[in-house]
Amino acid sequence: MNKFRKISMLILTIFLFSNVINIGNIKNVQAYDDINLISTTSISKDIAKQWAKSKGANEVYVNLADYYWQYSSSHGNINPAIAFVQAAYETGWGKFGHYENGQWKKGVIDASFNNPCGLKTTAGGSNSDPNAHQRFQSWQQGVQAHLDHLALYAGASGYPRVGKTPDPRHFPEIYGSAKTVKGLSQGKYQWATSSGYSDSLLRLYNDLNSYYSSKVDVKIADFVKNVFRYGLNREADTKGFNYYYENLKNGSCTAADMLKNLYTSSEYTAKKTTNEQFVESLFQSALGRASNKDGKDYWVRRLKEKGFSRVDILGEMVQSQEYKNYCAKYGVKPGSINIGSPAIKHYVNNVFKHGLNREVDTKEFNYYYEKLRNGSCTAADMLRNMYTSPEYTAKKTTNNEYIESLFHTALGRKANTLERDYWIKQLNSKTRYNVLISFTEGKEFLNYCNRIGIKSGKVDTTKLIVIDPGHLGHDSGACAYGVRESDLNAGVAVKLEKQLQGMGYRTYMTRSPLRPNEYAALSTANELKQRYTAANNLKADLFISLHHDVAGSNSSGMWTFYSSWKPGIKNNPSDLRSLTTGYDGNRDIHPTREAQLSKEFGQKVLNNLTSKCGYPAVRPYVVDRNLSVTVHTNMPSVLIELGMMSNRSELRRCQSSSGQQQKAKVIADTVKSMF
Repeated sequence: MNKFRKISMLILTIFLFSNVINIGNIKNVQAYDDINLISTTSISKDIAKQWAKSKGANEVYVNLADYYWQYSSSHGNINPAIAFVQAAYETGWGKFGHYENGQWKKGVIDASFNNPCGLKTTAGGSNSDPNAHQRFQSWQQGVQAHLDHLALYAGASGYPRVGKTPDPRHFPEIYGSAKTVKGLSQGKYQWATSSGYSDSLLRLYNDLNSYYSSKVDVKIADFVKNVFRYGLNREADTKGFNYYYENLKNGSCTAADMLKNLYTSSEYTAKKTTNEQFVESLFQSALGRASNKDGKDYWVRRLKEKGFSRVDILGEMVQSQEYKNYCAKYGVKPGSINIGSPAIKHYVNNVFKHGLNREVDTKEFNYYYEKLRNGSCTAADMLRNMYTSPEYTAKKTTNNEYIESLFHTALGRKANTLERDYWIKQLNSKTRYNVLISFTEGKEFLNYCNRIGIKSGKVDTTKLIVIDPGHLGHDSGACAYGVRESDLNAGVAVKLEKQLQGMGYRTYMTRSPLRPNEYAALSTANELKQRYTAANNLKADLFISLHHDVAGSNSSGMWTFYSSWKPGIKNNPSDLRSLTTGYDGNRDIHPTREAQLSKEFGQKVLNNLTSKCGYPAVRPYVVDRNLSVTVHTNMPSVLIELGMMSNRSELRRCQSSSGQQQKAKVIADTVKSMF
């Protein structure tokens, strides 16, 4: 120990005994008997500066705190508070001297050495010889040398740094010889020979901790420590702790900000935690408790839903009252995380899960999520689309299954026995579509949608027109000159749908031109059944099937088909007569009102098309024939042949977008005149 150290020890001993440190009376303050040189501290540089000023330190020493806290992480992760109090000891609080009998006595070195810890030169020399002590170019260099020397003693990773450090006495043999403060006064390579040296440093360190405790908000400090402990499964590092403590305290950072930063950090991502581990960690760090089984299972299930990320789950959790209460307990702002609308995400997942009994795919999820969120689609729209879709129709659900599904999708809950029995009874006299209307008109449905944050809407009760573009999928229909009938049918269908919707009608396309292979796996008979069954389940007001024909190269014109026999409505054998050929089937001599309207519409639309579009009518003009889509549909229905593809000139007209638009408008105008 050099002479300067002896003088410094005397000064500090007088100070420490005249300023009694009663650690035991300070709440939540740990009195250290020893501490690792490589360790973390909750003390910030600002607190350290305040402490130094309270001890009468000069500005030279006070400002060293900036460098110790700046460089500690890159120089062996030495606890900056330990190095800072050691500098206080070695420099006499930056004054480099002491008062003796009222007279100021200079130390061996002064501030011009930029040497905060009394390091000697490589060659060394007498404790009383100033030239034996290292002069550093700046205080930054002196602090880095000090930290490197401590890191060498502590056996820090990446050390020794021979040739890469400003430490002049960076001898490899010192490596790992003193891992704790007390170790600095022990063993072969002591920093100081007196055991009192280490004891003095520990007293100073405990005094700094005591001061910190009197200034710091212990609750906020504990919150930060808990988040690191349960989120990253480690103690908070000094830099991380100080950053979040200061920003939580001054309100520039919220608890939600800290949690999001931690759970999206590369450090956490690298852990590759399971969803179960993530949720458990979240309970501990955001709610301050272990999860219960139901709570944990709920959040793990949410993570499996389409559109939900871990940040979404965190965002939902920080909206809870329990989280807000936990933050209030620790005196931190709870904050929030912008995650869009998790309730809407869950709603979309729920409708597909309980309505179609499957997970929603990404394209469907994005479509409904965005439209529900921006209000261009209502909950009633989504339910109508789903329950009238070919996919749902093909499930052939029972009335009991339909009602159970409806309670989940429209009300977000299970039906009790009385409710289920009531609505099943209603289906004896009402259609499923009418029951859906009743659900969406109820107050509970409105309240459910309000909680989610979406428009409830109502199921449209205006006329529903089913448009059937013929021959999509594996059957492209007729073909002439390289043109497929299915393409022409789809072209008119899309334009007709737009025309009808513009007039205020609801429409349903049996097969989407955007998904031509939707039913490619079905046989022709089953595919036809799928289409007319969907129309029947929808209780449509009119069914229009669009086709084009082939005959001779000079053939031209249009014709329509209907069926006077509709066995789904009336099937009285005594009223049936054979049509012209066995292929054509039966005719009903006392046709239903639906069949009569079919014939009337078929005649009227044919007259309008031929007169306004310039096509001839093909004899026998309006034909009674038991085609699948005319005989098995329980509403007025027609099949329209819109032109002859085998006639090159007429084919060009059929391909023309303007020609298709004209036909679509004529058909739509005819619909409006009758329905």
